[in-house]
Amino acid sequence: MSNIQEREGFPVFAHETNRYFMLDLDKQTSLEEVRKIAYEIGLKYGLGNCLIVHSSNAKQFMLDLEPLQNYNLIYGKEVPWSYQQQVLKELDKSGIIGDIRYIQFRNQEKSSTLRVSPKNEDKLSGNPIAFIEITGENEGIKEHLMMLKIGKLVEQDLKDYGLL
Repeated sequence: MSNIQEREGFPVFAHETNRYFMLDLDKQTSLEEVRKIAYEIGLKYGLGNCLIVHSSNAKQFMLDLEPLQNYNLIYGKEVPWSYQQQVLKELDKSGIIGDIRYIQFRNQEKSSTLRVSPKNEDKLSGNPIAFIEITGENEGIKEHLMMLKIGKLVEQDLKDYGLL
């Protein structure tokens, strides 16, 4: 979780689901390490293929002031919410999550949510940067790409009408 402030009145659009496993991987690590982590998680837990999305260019900091790398992992296979919670708990034990509040928030909401709109008026969000083939299952990835497209269309409309 980060402590970044949103511009007041700035619209936030997000993809929310409880059918596909999505992970906000705000850890200080390289893209190559993220690729490795994404593959290992997808393979171990049978989550389908994985899309890695660079979630923003904005500088964020954890409470201990470590800069975040802002990667999202979106998996393609539909899996039950209860199974997703089991995966999160195991990932937390392995140190991948980094902040227990992330799991607590997801438990309360009973869904995963990833931003598909800009972080602020200057920084684009949600740029796919890698695809990891694991099992051939892509439905969750297709859904997320559709939500990214909708977010970019809404953003363009706001700009066209001078609202952004």
